[in-house]
Amino acid sequence: MDEFTDKAQQEISNLTAELLALSKKQQVIELKISGLKAYLAAAGVSVRAPARAIAVAVHENANGTVLPSGRVVRSSSNSVTGRVVGIVSSLLSDGIPRRIEDILTVLEREEVAVGGSNKAASVSSILSRDPRFIANRRVGWTLKKRESPAANEAFDLQPTP
Repeated sequence: MDEFTDKAQQEISNLTAELLALSKKQQVIELKISGLKAYLAAAGVSVRAPARAIAVAVHENANGTVLPSGRVVRSSSNSVTGRVVGIVSSLLSDGIPRRIEDILTVLEREEVAVGGSNKAASVSSILSRDPRFIANRRVGWTLKKRESPAANEAFDLQPTP
């Protein structure tokens, strides 16, 4: 393998480990918040939420989802199709292509109940019917005519001489 491939694989490995650590930390924080809310509710104390907590509350709403980036996605529909399209379009808005496996992971984390025995085929079918999405078997799903400088920087891993 060349140096570029090694750097890319190392970066993927580092980011995956970081994402896993953050996910575990998020679970611990959510558990603490849950416990504190239960304690305050049992004590009859009204809980006033700070601005960031409002975004977390949207996560619990069927009409909105908070993505890992902190962006809030509001779906115009409570249907699975509406939620899939809303979440995936927000996920892809950074211009970085995502493989179907990555999209399925986000949808599972957001508790979107995709039907069918082949979840990947079901989600791909939903996305293919929407003209905003483009499928590329090599790199994954992208949004049509969306170019982001952040996407170019993310893949700008040039080998050092």
